[in-house]
Amino acid sequence: MSSDGVDVCCFGSVETFERFCRDGECCVDIVFMDIRFGGSAAAEGIEAVARLFPRGSTTQVIYVTGYGDYHSKVYTTQHVGFLMKPVGQKAVDEAVAEALQRRAESAERPVLVASGGDVRVVLPRNVMWAESHRRLLCIHTRYGDVETYLKLARFAEMLPDRFVHCHQSFLVNLDYVTAWNNDRFVLADGRAIPISQRRRAVAKAAVLAYARTVR
Repeated sequence: MSSDGVDVCCFGSVETFERFCRDGECCVDIVFMDIRFGGSAAAEGIEAVARLFPRGSTTQVIYVTGYGDYHSKVYTTQHVGFLMKPVGQKAVDEAVAEALQRRAESAERPVLVASGGDVRVVLPRNVMWAESHRRLLCIHTRYGDVETYLKLARFAEMLPDRFVHCHQSFLVNLDYVTAWNNDRFVLADGRAIPISQRRRAVAKAAVLAYARTVR
């Protein structure tokens, strides 16, 4: 489901959700995660969060469950809330508000990137755009390029909402955009960054949320 630039996806099993997260096509901002699935006694939800969203991830996890005895076990993972079923709208709203605030704060922190035998400290505000070619990711900053072996979608997860994954191979910081249309972003240095057809709606929603409009 899509509404106001927000995509909501539902999954019936941990396996399908993990495939969705690992396909490299999307960034997950907030996850509502149950703990037990299909009658299993195993804490599959907690185990999946530990695998997919280690400490330091900007993805915010909210556990929703009918099993209160797992309350202490979830603290082995990074999460922002623990809601017991049945869940009221007020509790959901409060948890989402807290998750959004924490994600914004986390996304502004520096990103440590392994590059050429060194660990480079990359500040989100200095990143103009990034592109991927096969396994290599090139991060173009105000002070030069940083190359590393990292999926573009994984890098996008670490960044603030003003970054738009506008093409399978491109990511752009809206702070440096001077013009845009359906097909491309134009940066301050005149460089054009393509917008793929399948990501046009996402790009448009991001721009409208980022900038004020004069009519």
